[in-house]
Amino acid sequence: MEIELIDVKNDFLKSINLKIKENEITSFIGKNKSGKTLILDMIYGLNLNYSGKTIINKKLVTKENLINIRNDIFYLIDDVDKLLFNINIKEDIKYAVKKVDDEKLKELFNLFNLNLNILDKNYLEISTSEKKKISLIMAFLSNKKILLLDNPTSYLDYKSRQNLIKILKRNKKNQIIVISSMDTNFLLNISDKVIALNDKKIIQYNNKYEIFENKTLLNKIGVKQPDICDLKNKIKSKVNINLPHSDNINDLLKDVYRNVR
Repeated sequence: MEIELIDVKNDFLKSINLKIKENEITSFIGKNKSGKTLILDMIYGLNLNYSGKTIINKKLVTKENLINIRNDIFYLIDDVDKLLFNINIKEDIKYAVKKVDDEKLKELFNLFNLNLNILDKNYLEISTSEKKKISLIMAFLSNKKILLLDNPTSYLDYKSRQNLIKILKRNKKNQIIVISSMDTNFLLNISDKVIALNDKKIIQYNNKYEIFENKTLLNKIGVKQPDICDLKNKIKSKVNINLPHSDNINDLLKDVYRNVR
């Protein structure tokens, strides 16, 4: 399975050409209004006002076949209030997931540190953080072949962010996971490929290290460098040693020790 955008453009975006494959986590980065969310909208068919083609699993995305295509996609939009609207959270989950795996539900509630009694509450009675966690749980319960996640870490505590990383790494097999985010520390941990957007177009599409260790590129597109990449660059500027790629601070410190002892 793959997602392909062929010469997709409109009044906002210049020509976009890319392929997004399964078994990988692909992330879009760029400053606000650079087109990250717009591309997710196009893939899901929320925005069809463009020329070119979007093809999902060899099917052209059109107004006529949106229902069939969306059967394979869960889109976690940034405004989670729009995903929750029923009389209680239990009904919201049933509406989104259809058939709920109770054991998996309990596991996810535990990972996101939620009490099951929240299922009987209305979305107006819970916090924004709880709404985000419930929306993520809905995404993982859905078992869709494609997950589109817009700003998935917003309003999450540290432990929930770490567990989200574990879930995404575990779930990416035989799935397409596409993420839009400004949270580069998170993206460094989970991305396989990163797409950098600037001036309404893709300016680089590469593995995460090639993107996140390039501070000049990140400064150009207005994106903060991940803390560990910034630290690695500072170490290299002080001590003339070659350090391998790393997204774990402990591994980086071990490599520094091995090179300077």
